[in-house]
Amino acid sequence: MEYIAINAVIAMSNLSVRNMHIIINDQPMEFDAPLTVNQLFSTLNRPIVGTALAINQVIIPKSQWDSHLINDQDNILLFQAIAGG
Repeated sequence: MEYIAINAVIAMSNLSVRNMHIIINDQPMEFDAPLTVNQLFSTLNRPIVGTALAINQVIIPKSQWDSHLINDQDNILLFQAIAGG
């Protein structure tokens, strides 16, 4: 019984925080994983309003930002809307 508990602890530790390397607007960065899009914005202290995001050249809708996980080696482009004429 104790053997199973130890294996479960080892398995859970493998799922814990790990470093991942991503590229944001051509700048290499390192973050702790797991990380959602909203958590990324919070970590970067970047406002969400007026921002669009593409991961690996795929636009991620804002409705998915709470659940979409960023992966190691993702290439992220952040776009800020600018008003003008």
